[in-house]
Amino acid sequence: MGSYHWAALQRGNAFTLAGVVDPTDPGWSGGTWFPDLSLALEQLRPQAVLIATPPETHAVLARTCLSAGCHVLLEKPICPDPREARSLAEEFRKAGRVLFGGHSERFHPVFLALQEELTKRPGWKSLRCHRLGPPPRILPDGGAVLDLAIHDLDLALRLDPSLALEVVHHLGSGLTESILAGDGRTVSIAVGYRSARLRAWELETDDGIWQADFLGATLDWHPRSGEVRRLAIAPQDALEREHEAFRGAFEGGEWWNDLQPQIRAVELAWEILSTR
Repeated sequence: MGSYHWAALQRGNAFTLAGVVDPTDPGWSGGTWFPDLSLALEQLRPQAVLIATPPETHAVLARTCLSAGCHVLLEKPICPDPREARSLAEEFRKAGRVLFGGHSERFHPVFLALQEELTKRPGWKSLRCHRLGPPPRILPDGGAVLDLAIHDLDLALRLDPSLALEVVHHLGSGLTESILAGDGRTVSIAVGYRSARLRAWELETDDGIWQADFLGATLDWHPRSGEVRRLAIAPQDALEREHEAFRGAFEGGEWWNDLQPQIRAVELAWEILSTR
């Protein structure tokens, strides 16, 4: 993810890249390379730091940045341990610094368009999410649930914060389907590692069904009666928008409430994992 954020920083206007910290020099342009975070913070004195490291390192690195007075964008999941995530968030709040969660899918143009449509038709009943893809080079703790399902858990909670875990089905070949419910709605999230990538939603309302393809960037409305309609989705760069929102947060915007569904998503992920 670090390389994707670096590329988005080059495209966007939210920040100027001061330096890159990594055990080995990635060879990226635009900033000085440091093998040590404390050294980089001391020499560069940055306003903000973006952390895209293995999740188990998030808390200690974020606290190092906080001690240097920095705002932090922390890649998903915030922390593998939800209690640690809540504690970390409170430390940033008390220090008057921003801890911004790196769930870039919330800035995906398809999700934003669907959110807007649901303000016009708020009575949705069910949501089915499918998120499949090839496994990462190093399999993370929590597997596909903390790696992939965490996105859909976060997004679903933004549509209905009352969602709670009902049941988990552990299907063949590592596929997991989790059923959540809240306020008369049901959400099914199916995830697993496969060679072919899939990022698809099907959301049912009283009037019809929304079909969202996050990879193809399409959103189709299938009414109970009438013609199928495909919405025009304006191209947007989710990571650039995330960087802009991060900057806006520490320039006077809101970040605390936005962080809560991300932390709750980690809690639900571990509830799912505990059913194994």
